[in-house]
Amino acid sequence: MNDNDLIVKSNYLIQAKYKLTLMEQRIMYLVLSKIQKDDDELKIYDFTVKEFMEKTEVINKKIYADIATAAELLRNRDLTFIKDGIIERFKWVSYVKYFNDHGHIELGFDPRLKPYLLQLKEEFTKLSLNRMLSFNSIHSGRIYELLKQYEKIGSRKITVAEVKEFLGLEPLQYNTYAEFKRRILNKTKKEISETSDISFDFEEIKDHKRIVALKFIIRSKKEIALTSIDENEELKTLRDKLKDDFNNSEINAILKVNKDINEVLIAYEWFKNAENVKNKAAYMISLVQIKDLQQPLKKEIKLNIKKSKRTNANFEQRKYTKKDFEELEKNLLSRDDEVDEEDCDEKN
Repeated sequence: MNDNDLIVKSNYLIQAKYKLTLMEQRIMYLVLSKIQKDDDELKIYDFTVKEFMEKTEVINKKIYADIATAAELLRNRDLTFIKDGIIERFKWVSYVKYFNDHGHIELGFDPRLKPYLLQLKEEFTKLSLNRMLSFNSIHSGRIYELLKQYEKIGSRKITVAEVKEFLGLEPLQYNTYAEFKRRILNKTKKEISETSDISFDFEEIKDHKRIVALKFIIRSKKEIALTSIDENEELKTLRDKLKDDFNNSEINAILKVNKDINEVLIAYEWFKNAENVKNKAAYMISLVQIKDLQQPLKKEIKLNIKKSKRTNANFEQRKYTKKDFEELEKNLLSRDDEVDEEDCDEKN
């Protein structure tokens, strides 16, 4: 990562509370990348519309007007720090200059941001500009920053209320946890896992029946790559099959529960014939834990690997009725039903 593709932010700035649009967020990332490691004072930083389009690959007829509007709005965006019981609030940007004829923009940060952006020696996080600009959701960028900060630790616990504050959500937005999970957490998890250098899962922490906090389990893609170097051909082929329905993080979770290739294949045949599954990864993980699960289909399961005795084995055949599938799915999804009941309690 070269200096022109690097954003360095104080961890205090990452944990600050603010709300930006996607366009404003991308402008901010681009301008932050202009700060050099040897800068001893905040300067007036500039960029062009052409540069923005090249970096973000966003091109439309309104791009010049949209950037001008977003740059002006940034001048009025609040930034709130909460540190040692003290609340400090000021603006992101104190100066904006836009040259209409040239598509050239100048921005000046509030000078009080200096300790959070310049000459950082400790408690900071490095981010890739290209990666931050690639996110299509404003929430993905924010959650990525919060998790990247704790990547070496491997986990981070945050209350649901705090996550919402970090994302700039209003208190009544996504009032039920089920809606927040479906609309924000799951979509963010998918985008970050598919497009960035980390993936994550999250554990739900309850207070009685109510989910009040989340423990994010963070995994580096470098770590994932290292664990797969010595995989044999059978396992690599199995991973290729599972990629039709699961991302790398989910596949690793499945194989962590059960490393027996044949048992995972049988479970996967069950999975493909199930209907109305609410949480695919959780359902598959539940399936691979059933040791005596039989092959549900008439056809033979094969991985088509030469000289692989294990994958060419014939499994005992059994005919399964619709009732068999419904009963198994009912048992496996009972946990999801409990969550739905909790959501109903929250609504009431």
